[in-house]
Amino acid sequence: MQRESTKITQTTLARIARRIETGAEDDYEVADTVVPGLIVRLRKRAAKWALRCKIAGAQHYFTIGSIVALTDPDLVREAAERAKAILREGGDPASLLQSLLQTPTVAAAEARAAHRAGKVWDWDQARAKFLEACRADNRPDTVRTYKSASGLVDLAGLKGKIITQIEPDDIRRIRDSIRARGKVAQSKLTMRTLKALFSWLIEQPDSGLKVDPARDVATSVKDRPAMLEDAIAAAEAFGSAKAEEELSVEDIRLLDKELGSVAQPSARFALQLALRTAQRRLTAVSALKASFRSNDHYGMVWWIHPGVLKVGRNRTGEVRRHPHVIPLPPSAQQIVRTAMTMTRPDNPYLFPQLRLRKAGDTGDGHLSERLLNSALADLQKPGRPLHRVQHFSTHSFRGWFTTHAGRLGFSKADVKLILDHSEGRALDTTDKHYDREQSLPEKYRILCEWEKLINASFCDTAPPDEDEVPSDYLDTTGFGMSSEPIIPE
Repeated sequence: MQRESTKITQTTLARIARRIETGAEDDYEVADTVVPGLIVRLRKRAAKWALRCKIAGAQHYFTIGSIVALTDPDLVREAAERAKAILREGGDPASLLQSLLQTPTVAAAEARAAHRAGKVWDWDQARAKFLEACRADNRPDTVRTYKSASGLVDLAGLKGKIITQIEPDDIRRIRDSIRARGKVAQSKLTMRTLKALFSWLIEQPDSGLKVDPARDVATSVKDRPAMLEDAIAAAEAFGSAKAEEELSVEDIRLLDKELGSVAQPSARFALQLALRTAQRRLTAVSALKASFRSNDHYGMVWWIHPGVLKVGRNRTGEVRRHPHVIPLPPSAQQIVRTAMTMTRPDNPYLFPQLRLRKAGDTGDGHLSERLLNSALADLQKPGRPLHRVQHFSTHSFRGWFTTHAGRLGFSKADVKLILDHSEGRALDTTDKHYDREQSLPEKYRILCEWEKLINASFCDTAPPDEDEVPSDYLDTTGFGMSSEPIIPE
């Protein structure tokens, strides 16, 4: 066998490649003079990098890869040095050397090897385990927020990436990508979610993460100060700008009339209830039948348990204990009573689950919030009366209520009685002047005025005819389970 010692360069590799092309049959070996033990072996017209080491007095060869796939001698030298260090520590470098063929750096190869050995998580594993931990300690709405913020299209570059390979610049790119779409608030929310996620990962020994890549990345960045030319350009574009708008009284009444045409009855009633009470969609679809209680003065009140409310803690960290109590206006009471006659007796929710969502689902949950979104989207399709207005969602109901309640003469504190917001709760006049009982008359007056504005005469809460909705959605008992074959996700 011919042997040669030299500093292996790309020129050396090219010379070996030419030797193969000429059809040389003899074995040939080139030893690197920079990293002892690193060689290129030519066998049977194939040249490969290899590492020659002595282990317990015996000589061993570790194949690294073909010189065609690994054309950077410096990269191979770095991998060889790391492999020798692993051997000195009593480990096996085979996984590292195998991963080198699939990664651009030794660090990435080492991370891939650790991931293959189960010592470090990738992004998909980390996100799934974080959300699983959140479900045990947080309300469903908080988990939904974390899931949504960490699943944006802007985070697609993290999919499958090993978490030890996620850099601060990756986090900055995500933040700036969301801001570039004009979603400044969403950018901040996503950054807070990522900071919480990586802080949690640091505390999990099994994750393999030692350095938090989001720690030193700013949640938001200041925009440059507006200059005179910016103001002039904004003024010139104002005429064609499409600002976020509130629905007029006429459009809100049109919406209420259109809600009566929603085919699926439980979605129709849930939307009508959410519009009349200005509550969040999750609060509406997860309403328990037992939470609607008779009241001698108001007819019916809705006791919303703190567990389903978005606001669950005050600024001192104390867990909220009292429910959010709403005296229902007449049309909302009619909606609830009609829904009660159609709901399933074996389900605790006013609007029971219609589909089994996954394997092992017992079907005793509540209506999916997505069905409300789908129903509203249908009302805004081309050809429908509401197609001409700006796009809106169930959360828009709360914004419209706030605006129009203010125009009706109610204060911000009055509005918060209905919305149950936490902003400024510690110093809020709501807490200073009302307790749970004293606030009911004012809440009832506000909601009745809101009901008059909506024009409740359009409220169609009569049970639908049998041919009004597909039998797939409704059976003879009312809000029945779907008759479609269940295919678990």
